Amino acid sequence: MKTRWLRHFLLGLVGALVIAFGLSIFTATTAATRFYYSITDLGTLGGSESYAMSINDMGQIVGRSQTSSGNSQAFLWQGGAMTDIGTAAGYNNSIAIDINNAGQVLGGTTSQVPLFVSSPFLWSNDTITTLPDPEICYASGINDAEQIVGLCIVIGTNYASAAFLPGGSIILDLPSSAYDINNSGQVVGAFNSEIVDVNTNNDYEAFLWQDGTTTELGTLGGTNSEANAVNDVGQVVGRAQTSTGDFHAFFWDGAMQDLGTLANYTSSVAYGINNKGRVVGTATNNSGSSHAFVRLNNGIRDLNNLIPANSGWELIEARDINNNGRIVGYGTVNGENHAFVLTPTWVTR
Repeated sequence: MKTRWLRHFLLGLVGALVIAFGLSIFTATTAATRFYYSITDLGTLGGSESYAMSINDMGQIVGRSQTSSGNSQAFLWQGGAMTDIGTAAGYNNSIAIDINNAGQVLGGTTSQVPLFVSSPFLWSNDTITTLPDPEICYASGINDAEQIVGLCIVIGTNYASAAFLPGGSIILDLPSSAYDINNSGQVVGAFNSEIVDVNTNNDYEAFLWQDGTTTELGTLGGTNSEANAVNDVGQVVGRAQTSTGDFHAFFWDGAMQDLGTLANYTSSVAYGINNKGRVVGTATNNSGSSHAFVRLNNGIRDLNNLIPANSGWELIEARDINNNGRIVGYGTVNGENHAFVLTPTWVTR
């Protein structure tokens, strides 16, 4: 009996040591595994600049790029190549603002540089369709059902946000600017409680609109706020003024949460959020310099610290993040502003 007991004891002891040794190896290995992003330069359309605005879940990216002639043209980037989308007839410049999972691109055209975008368009299957344009319209967001939101200005009266259905009908009329729409038809933007005259500066507040009901999201102790993006869960991000007058990026999920800003930076703004609640945006310091950020579990992080060292890049602005965690925006490389896409990866060191 004692021999059997001793044998069982020794076997148990050896097993415990093996498990403990395995756990120590696993802990050491995982502790040496860090989360990073690889970076891809999207290039240009022949000029020196490009800026990425949006990415869908298929990895298609849109934005604007300078051409060899100096004009600004909307682009679609896919499969490692940048394609010039072109402009609507009668215009010299264009920008692609958003893209849905069907590959439909929302943009705008203008004859001016710098861009003052009007005449919104929808690009699909190599065809540009101009959207209704009562006077001056700016389109800013499209969902997978081809519902489009934006801003229409009636000169001398008020701002009125507008949502266009495929047939062109306006389904939303508010004294506000609509910036994004999710696949549930929820709309976010900046709301004015009074009629806004285009010649005056009025206070504005972030809102969430759904089925005719507008919810004002509040501020972070200051006067103004605006909502830039909403995911399919109904979580909202944007920027809001604090009691000190600075603007901070916020995350809203029933209540507004201050995301703060990067160390040694005074302000921040969130531009994009995916369905997992990961947020991207930009922080700016008093001298006007900006760095792109991503919100991880332990707060917002400077994306410049999450890309390979000595890459030659300085990431300025992160505009969007898809549900696969890929991030687009722009930064400086070799002295030029170029669009980028960041792809999450894990590196063991």
